[in-house]
Amino acid sequence: MKKFFLAIIALLYIQFSFGQRITVDPGMEKLNDEFQPAYTLFIPHATPKMALRAFADFLKDNHAKAKTSGDELNVSNVVISAISKDTLQVSAKSAPVAEGAVLVVGFKTNAGFIGESSNPSESQSIVRILKDLALPVAKEGLDDKIKDAEKVLESKEKEKESLEKRNERLASENKKMQDQIHDNEREMEENKNKIESAKGTVSNAKDALDAIKLKQKDL
Repeated sequence: MKKFFLAIIALLYIQFSFGQRITVDPGMEKLNDEFQPAYTLFIPHATPKMALRAFADFLKDNHAKAKTSGDELNVSNVVISAISKDTLQVSAKSAPVAEGAVLVVGFKTNAGFIGESSNPSESQSIVRILKDLALPVAKEGLDDKIKDAEKVLESKEKEKESLEKRNERLASENKKMQDQIHDNEREMEENKNKIESAKGTVSNAKDALDAIKLKQKDL
């Protein structure tokens, strides 16, 4: 039964995730206190920390000394051959959004910022790279949600089992009390007959006592 419920949870999350696609939107964004051409990557199920960490790892794979500061990242003199042969300055920041996180990334060469209209070839490469690095992050976030849901399910199952056991104990106690009530009623009925018999015995004993007292007068 537990495996059945876990399968249902996983299925619901998978179905829900179909409506949450990884997207990259080129545009103008504010990075390092200035508006510049940038790329906004939406990663469903992710957290800002996960998104920024994944991008930092990508830069490290390209021999950049990427260090994050809070929800921002800045790197100079990195060469990403899939984008450009020139050295790049890269800025990024992450933020939470509904059902996931966004990573805003800007790339700058000596000639200027890389934008969709000014650098269409490089822009396509950036979009592809960002989508590729986002997929495992989205899967990791979804796995985390499934694990959290499994923990909730396990907790609720334990709560249900505890209530069921409590009811079993109460039912057993009720049965014992009902048996005791039945035994008491039977004993009370038996005692009624004994009481009637005892009334006769008491009456006889009283008569005997009265007879003895009368003899005192004869002394």
